[in-house]
Amino acid sequence: MKHKAIILSGLFACVLFADEDPMAAIESSAKEASKIQYKNTRRIVEGSAKVPMKRRDSYSFKSTAGEQFIYYNRYMNQPPQFTGKHPSLGPEMGVGFGERSFSNWYGNDCIRVMIDKTDIMQMTPAKVTHREDEAGHLTMVWDMKNGRSLTLDFYVFPENDRIYVRGTLKLPGLPVENVQVRLRCYPGGFGPAYNIPSNRYFKADCNVSGEAFARAEKKTLKMKLDPNGKWIFLADRLQKKGSVALLFDPNEEGNFMLSHSYYGSTIELNYPGDVRTFHLALYAHEIQNDPAFAKFMARIEKDFKEMHEIKY
Repeated sequence: MKHKAIILSGLFACVLFADEDPMAAIESSAKEASKIQYKNTRRIVEGSAKVPMKRRDSYSFKSTAGEQFIYYNRYMNQPPQFTGKHPSLGPEMGVGFGERSFSNWYGNDCIRVMIDKTDIMQMTPAKVTHREDEAGHLTMVWDMKNGRSLTLDFYVFPENDRIYVRGTLKLPGLPVENVQVRLRCYPGGFGPAYNIPSNRYFKADCNVSGEAFARAEKKTLKMKLDPNGKWIFLADRLQKKGSVALLFDPNEEGNFMLSHSYYGSTIELNYPGDVRTFHLALYAHEIQNDPAFAKFMARIEKDFKEMHEIKY
């Protein structure tokens, strides 16, 4: 059968048979090339009779726009790796993000989930699965026994500009008063750890805003965000870029707290005990603060709807 080759912009070639539609083949190849490429890199630190093996996984999702990482650093504290008693997480361990400005959503320990002050992610290591298509998908499941579990689903976009997170709790027969999701970030980066001056501020929904105390004052600004609000934007005026933002859902009936300092910030999303699903969208910006804020504001309504409807 006769065939011919078509070269598209020097990036890939398609071999077409005479009776095939050239544009359909090109679109198919372009779609294939646009898929996110997944890679898992693992680092092991051997344990001892008293301390479990430590395992750090870097889950990479690479697209034409760049590469996005989700990190998971934990102790393998369950049999057969370990038979003693030891928490799954130690200091500076957990789930975090990278690369570039997304590192400001702290790569070591960005997100934790507490049920009545019990850190679920510290109990046992999660089971991790993935898939990749036009987006990247990562699922972490913490088995709490007796049919109970915490699941975090992460949706990574090829544009590398946002990550959606859906949390799902299964807690049959367990009375719960409070579910807390805690997020750590460093808007503008980690400069203050190296004595680089900072001037950190935030803007939040319902006309809420504030400034961090100066480093010399050794204080942290703590405040309750408006319960009807659904977003917060954090940045550093001196660094001028590297801002982060968070979108959440007030319909999930949480109350939201911010601890904001010259260096790091912690956002606490406190939900009632009967909540079983929560939705978040995390953003990080390479561009300067003012255009980053304008870009974030322009997409809030679309993304708010999308983070609920998308297939995780």
